[in-house]
Amino acid sequence: MVSHQELSAQQVISYLMDLEDHFASHRFRNLYWTSFERYRAGDQEDEVGVRVDGVTGGLVLRSDQTADYLLRGKQLEAISLWDFVAQVDKIANLSVPNSRGGEGTDEEEMDWSDCGTSTRATAIEELLLDTHRFRPRSEFQDTHLEARTHFLRIRLPTKRYIPVPIGPAIPRRDTTDPAVNERYSRLMLILFKPWRNVADLRTQGQSWIEAFDEFVKTCDPFSKSRMDNMQVLHECKDSRDDH
Repeated sequence: MVSHQELSAQQVISYLMDLEDHFASHRFRNLYWTSFERYRAGDQEDEVGVRVDGVTGGLVLRSDQTADYLLRGKQLEAISLWDFVAQVDKIANLSVPNSRGGEGTDEEEMDWSDCGTSTRATAIEELLLDTHRFRPRSEFQDTHLEARTHFLRIRLPTKRYIPVPIGPAIPRRDTTDPAVNERYSRLMLILFKPWRNVADLRTQGQSWIEAFDEFVKTCDPFSKSRMDNMQVLHECKDSRDDH
């Protein structure tokens, strides 16, 4: 096998022993932003996935990334989609060992109901930066398909994922095309402004550009930095093409 494939003995051994063949300084997680855009446009049933609840007869979002975010618990009300993908895990109820049973891990769950009022009132930014071993957890809303079998848990900041937007290229913010500018503003609101429905993204009668300009004035510096980095990527491509 070595002679025919021109592989070194070390490569063959690594393959046979199922050893890692690459190492990275960060972890990555896909963010399927187009499904949120379709939900915003009102195409839930055909594109996002909606079923009729057999008990109530109401429409219920199918279990996916869109439903996980939109039907998150009230404790995570103030978290943006970007931070949700980066630092919130969906955990099966039976997959986490009981910390009181003696089998400990470096990332165990802590229900908000076990905490004092001051903890529940803590800003979401502080929860995301908290390094305590026992991680805050939150239940899904009752309409989530996995509300009884799964819960949400905030990851340690040292184990944070880097979201990878999956879909068409992120629009430029320095465009002179009004349609592209509106699309950019809408996407940045979807990614970085906490929301559950379209009314949370902009007020009635407000354009997407106006809503985004208003949001930028009050958003946290981390979100501004990420939006700046997205634009830097476009500028780097421009520089590459110029040379």
